[in-house]
Amino acid sequence: MSFNLNQRSTVEYSDTLLEKGPKACGELFAEAQAESISKHQLYRAKDDLGVKSVKRGDSWYWYIPVIEQTFNCDQAIEAIS
Repeated sequence: MSFNLNQRSTVEYSDTLLEKGPKACGELFAEAQAESISKHQLYRAKDDLGVKSVKRGDSWYWYIPVIEQTFNCDQAIEAIS
């Protein structure tokens, strides 16, 4: 898999956003937009990183499966909700 510079920085940025556990999609999109990263770029980085998503209540959350093994995904989402 080869990345251009913009893709690489988006992937690295996305990885940083999720390094502490699951995060609500709305929050991710707002933070990315503040960094001039589009939803399309964020979704592409999601695929590149193997990020998973789960719906809890009315909200979607993204998480990195390796980190999810360290944190219980449901407990982490409950803590930030």
